[in-house]
Amino acid sequence: MKKLFFLVLLFFIAQIGALQAEQPIPSRHARIYHMGNFREHHYGNEHRPNQLKSNREKRDMQIQVSSSGGTPRSSAIIYVYSADYQDVLGPFIVNSGESITIPVDDREWGAFIMSDDHVYVDVWSSNSAT
Repeated sequence: MKKLFFLVLLFFIAQIGALQAEQPIPSRHARIYHMGNFREHHYGNEHRPNQLKSNREKRDMQIQVSSSGGTPRSSAIIYVYSADYQDVLGPFIVNSGESITIPVDDREWGAFIMSDDHVYVDVWSSNSAT
């Protein structure tokens, strides 16, 4: 029963994420009103079919959460997902004033962020040292 509930919840979140307007990555000081969906777009950087997953470039997606106004104890729940929906990482709980770094490969990635409070987030990706 718990597995069914979790699957229904994950499906519901995916549907909301698909309907939610996407904001680009990188985004700076984006205000989240309960939910926000961020997505990378790599134009002209298609993968060659013979490229192996293990040889993909490693990099970091970084997300920083800050409170808006007088809510110093705000937090956000973050899911990071590949654009092809093959990988979903999370949930990560990040408190106001904190940041999280998540290692990803060179595919397009997105971040779905939820918060009961209105928060600001910075979302960007960078190359990581390997």
